[in-house]
Amino acid sequence: MARRRAASTSGTYPATAVRRLRGKRRARPAGRGVLALPAHAAARAVRGGERRLGGTLLEPGSGAGCRLYELALDTGREHALPVPAPRGVSDTTPSMWHGEVAFARHSPRHGAVWQVLLFSPRSPHWLLTLPHGAVPPCPHGGCGDEPPSGEVEALSFRAGTVAFVWSPQGPGLLGEEAWEDRVDRVSTRSGQLVGTQLGIESCTESGAAFEQAFPLTPLAGSLTLFPYYERGDCYRTFATGLAAVRGDALFHATLQRPLWGLASDGGSYYGIVARPGVPGLEDAKCTSASPCAIEALALPRLRRTTARPAHPFL
Repeated sequence: MARRRAASTSGTYPATAVRRLRGKRRARPAGRGVLALPAHAAARAVRGGERRLGGTLLEPGSGAGCRLYELALDTGREHALPVPAPRGVSDTTPSMWHGEVAFARHSPRHGAVWQVLLFSPRSPHWLLTLPHGAVPPCPHGGCGDEPPSGEVEALSFRAGTVAFVWSPQGPGLLGEEAWEDRVDRVSTRSGQLVGTQLGIESCTESGAAFEQAFPLTPLAGSLTLFPYYERGDCYRTFATGLAAVRGDALFHATLQRPLWGLASDGGSYYGIVARPGVPGLEDAKCTSASPCAIEALALPRLRRTTARPAHPFL
């Protein structure tokens, strides 16, 4: 039987594992440790990890000095990966495929713009740098007290494809929040914008079909999927949008169920299905009184998109 492995790092993920693993505890400067298995990566909080709304994405920058570990899923044992790490860097959102690990790094050398990197045990002394997302440009008068930045909030790596959610910040940002769905191809070191999500003010009677859309963790592969939660009609309508890419072709679809997570096993898909809250007041959610359920899903038909997405800023 092949040994099952996952990359681990500091940070906080939702507790979606169906099997409890045992690992050695370390002293932590602050916060508490959480060990879970979302998709192909495990995570351990070393310092104060926080969750965003929905519990799927990391709160970027909440960890400090985080390093990558390899976790054996069959035994629960872990060891540090020999990833080059200059002083002051912090690594997060790892995803492993056949021993190679794609991850994001916050480095003083690059300021507030996070890097997307690939580690391979075949070349352990250097890292492959992949394209990150777009960063809003400063206007002619300068950026003032709003310098542009960008962070990786979720990442998936499979068979030479790195899919990640990019959060740009800076002047001219559309909406109250904005994200880019992006794919990097390792073989060509090229990046592609697949889609965008925007968060706007809810319950404004503006007539918007969906007032809020925020991304979930993507699924990389020959068909790469970017699920995102949608809410509209002043907390009365909930769904899950899907942006997808195969080669250079873009697709989209809508699943009429609110998800907090999407996973795949071969050709089968599974979702963490959230429960509607109080109509007109609450998001779909997962609570002890109304728990989420992991259910097999039939994906809706993907329709070809001819219009190319634009960056979510002016």
